Amino acid sequence: MTNPVSKTDAVFLKHFVQLITFLVCLRIALIALGAYIYSHHPAEENPAKARVTDQRLLPVGGVYAGDTGRAPRSPPPKQRPSRLPRQKWPTAAPPMARPSSATSVMRAMRPAPVARRC
Repeated sequence: MTNPVSKTDAVFLKHFVQLITFLVCLRIALIALGAYIYSHHPAEENPAKARVTDQRLLPVGGVYAGDTGRAPRSPPPKQRPSRLPRQKWPTAAPPMARPSSATSVMRAMRPAPVARRC
């Protein structure tokens, strides 16, 4: 009785099983790494609890911090716009002259003559 699986097919199946085994092990390792990182991640804080803490830490009355406390509340002084230096060169190309007729358009599109050497 002969083996129904040829030698090349057996080698292919061996490598295929090795690849699938590696990918399954990689999947398990990534799941374990994700679980480890997630276990060390702090939980989100409840926003209601944060508001209660902020209300508890607020001062009972208004607090005067002197001149340093008044400075951020005042509007900034208005500044006059500075004059920009005038540019020496134009930033855009000058507009092209419009041809007056269809023949001048054709002349404008025609390539320049080339000098021939004999």
